[in-house]
Amino acid sequence: MGAAEWIARLQDVVAAGVRLQAQSLQAAERWPGFAFDETMTGRVTLEASGLPTGERRMQVQLQVHADSLGAYLREGRSELVGTASIEGITEDAPLRGSLWIWPHRRVIRYEFSCVIGEHRLAFAGQKDVRLLDFRHTMSTLPGELYDEQGDHIGRGSLAFDWADLPAFLSSMRLLRPAHSP
Repeated sequence: MGAAEWIARLQDVVAAGVRLQAQSLQAAERWPGFAFDETMTGRVTLEASGLPTGERRMQVQLQVHADSLGAYLREGRSELVGTASIEGITEDAPLRGSLWIWPHRRVIRYEFSCVIGEHRLAFAGQKDVRLLDFRHTMSTLPGELYDEQGDHIGRGSLAFDWADLPAFLSSMRLLRPAHSP
């Protein structure tokens, strides 16, 4: 068998793999999605004009959902909504954003924003999960704060309280795909 035949066979195998992946993702669109609730609390330090500065307690209550397994598998992304409270600044400000869970990279990334008065505040943080420090890296979310222009205005760290684990686990549920009867 010559090189041309080997290349043709390799191309056939790659094409079959691509077809199989596309068919699998299409089938996964019909599978249930998921949802869960999570609360994290911590401290943030703000350094922005127009907002009170200094270190403050922050709490976010998040509801995370992916409409279908296929929607999640395409990019590891799920939607999040919830509220943010920052001591002395806002209570229960509605927030929206995205959560990416990439187990193969050991990364969980959160990005969300909320409006505080006339300001839009964005939080971007990432858990870099390490098996040898699982308890800390799975529960601690260091992050940066940005204004509506994308300028850095602070930093902080939020944490999941392990005492909330039973409530977190009981909040997990399957969602019917939006196009299901």
